Amino acid sequence: AQFGIPGHALAAAGAPAETQAPSDPVFLAQIVALIFVGRLLGEAMQRCGQPAVVGQLIGGLLLGPSVFGALWPSAQHLVFPDSPAQRSMTDAISQLGILLLLLLTGMEADLKLLRKVGYISFIVSLCGICVPFAAGILLGQFVPDRLLPDHDERLITSLFLGTALAISSVKIVATVLREMNFLQRNLGQVILSSAVIDDSIGWII
Repeated sequence: AQFGIPGHALAAAGAPAETQAPSDPVFLAQIVALIFVGRLLGEAMQRCGQPAVVGQLIGGLLLGPSVFGALWPSAQHLVFPDSPAQRSMTDAISQLGILLLLLLTGMEADLKLLRKVGYISFIVSLCGICVPFAAGILLGQFVPDRLLPDHDERLITSLFLGTALAISSVKIVATVLREMNFLQRNLGQVILSSAVIDDSIGWII
């Protein structure tokens, strides 16, 4: 073993991604890198008056193939190998974090306030779905043929773009509202309720 990495993990380095066993040291390195970069950029965004989640999203982009992978591919593949077994470990941690975030958001939600702003939330959600959906359909009609997966399926591409634009991320919305202490305000409840409705309708579509 080298640097605390078991010999079988090193031997598997040249094996296909599908056959590699998950590595605990690699998993630990991933967690450390994600937390360090996310916290660093999150606090930097807060100093700029922005929610920390903006910095965390930027951190994810920097650690991915677009930046880290482009500048130092071998290191990026070492820390974030393209292995389903390895990805499943970080996916499990991320799902747990999302679950705890949504539970905390639910605990802070005021049901009386939600009922009070229910009608307004539905109207806002309806506009938030229809306008982006129509824009996505329109965009799909003008996308160059070379960007289409199949030249004969422009309608399917348009529907996909419309649905993707119409869906909001409840997780991101909840994080921003909690950081800005907006959950107990009418506006915060309208935004959160609209995001929940958007997600529900969008995924049904």
